[in-house]
Amino acid sequence: MSKFDELIKACEKLKEAGQNYRFISEEFADRLQDGFASYLETDKQNVRLFPPSENYDPKATRWFLPSDALELEKEDGFWLMGLALHLPPVRTVYMFKLKFKYINDKFIVKDKDKDKEFTVGSGTEDELRPFFDHLFEIVRYRYEQGFQDFLHEKGQRNSIGFVSDLLLKS
Repeated sequence: MSKFDELIKACEKLKEAGQNYRFISEEFADRLQDGFASYLETDKQNVRLFPPSENYDPKATRWFLPSDALELEKEDGFWLMGLALHLPPVRTVYMFKLKFKYINDKFIVKDKDKDKEFTVGSGTEDELRPFFDHLFEIVRYRYEQGFQDFLHEKGQRNSIGFVSDLLLKS
């Protein structure tokens, strides 16, 4: 085998490994979406994926598949994915940007804006429960305490967004 053929073979192996990594990651993204909907005991239509680099339109009827919603971060090799939680009774949407990476047969997953990382095996719902608990607490805090934080100007961000819509509409 020539040196050139060795390079071709190495390139083919890299391409195959990349395709496998993407496939494993897309399956994990799907398990995240399904698992979070199941955890919340809601329909999958209330937990949607979206590409994080796009402005998500909660009124749009387009559904994104994991293959459309995943973006690879070049700096650290993490996948970035948007997850939108629709709360139709109050006509609001809470959006997360999630990061995850598959290393040594485990996934590292986290909310992009938080430092806390969770390590899970294949991504079963039981393995993901601590991460889902974390996401749930973020949303619950935002809705239970966010208005008070806004009024008292706690934190760096003094924005209530959804609250102004809820307060101004009867």
